[in-house]
Amino acid sequence: MNSELADSKRREREQRLARTRNKGRFRLAVVAIALVGLVGGVVWVYQSSVFEVTSVKVSGAARLSGQEVERIADVPSGATLLKLPVQAIERRVKSNPWVVDAKVTRQFPHTVVIRVQERRPFAAVVVGRLAYLVDTSGVVLAAQPVTMTPLPLFVEVPLSSTPLPSQRLTGREVENALAVLKALPASLRGQVDRVYAKTVDDLRLVTKSGLEIVFGRAEQLDKKRFVIENLIKQSPKKIIYIDVKAPDAPTAKYAP
Repeated sequence: MNSELADSKRREREQRLARTRNKGRFRLAVVAIALVGLVGGVVWVYQSSVFEVTSVKVSGAARLSGQEVERIADVPSGATLLKLPVQAIERRVKSNPWVVDAKVTRQFPHTVVIRVQERRPFAAVVVGRLAYLVDTSGVVLAAQPVTMTPLPLFVEVPLSSTPLPSQRLTGREVENALAVLKALPASLRGQVDRVYAKTVDDLRLVTKSGLEIVFGRAEQLDKKRFVIENLIKQSPKKIIYIDVKAPDAPTAKYAP
């Protein structure tokens, strides 16, 4: 009797274990089928044209038009948002001299957004009859006739070759001239007509009103700026000449 009871209990345990194993296998099978379906669905969406690019939005562009940015970006025909060559598009846009940075994002379901940060012309380097626009870091943006350029003009600059778009001018004379121009108060900087930058030591500026400022090297910038502002502000007559190469012993001349 005890033997039969033991056998009965053993069979019940084995049946429970079998049912548990079967349930486990069933769950695994369901999960496997779901994963296969999910992977297949992802592959299908990735390969399909469900998210095909149908429009491009451009923001941040001022000097460049939206159409120009789209042309430079050259989003591949038939591209989808899931297979979008983001880095390649950004590189192409940033290759333009006017663009300092570009960011490409996806706007589902069908739009590519290109956010552009443009460089701003700060001055111009004169070569012959052309003025080569540069930003504050000396990157060449474009060339235009000198007569059409309202920016401060760097003249007599010793250059080894004709500037090219996207090139950064790294000569000492250009770097010194840019540093000096950036150090001037905005009100005075807006009046600068020409910057004579043949040498670093003898750099001088001439304003639209005819004031000549001998500045020299881009050193002791705060002190030189303070001296210039004070001399102009305290001048009893029209001031026509200021020399701050030695800011502790400046000189000035006045109109008769």
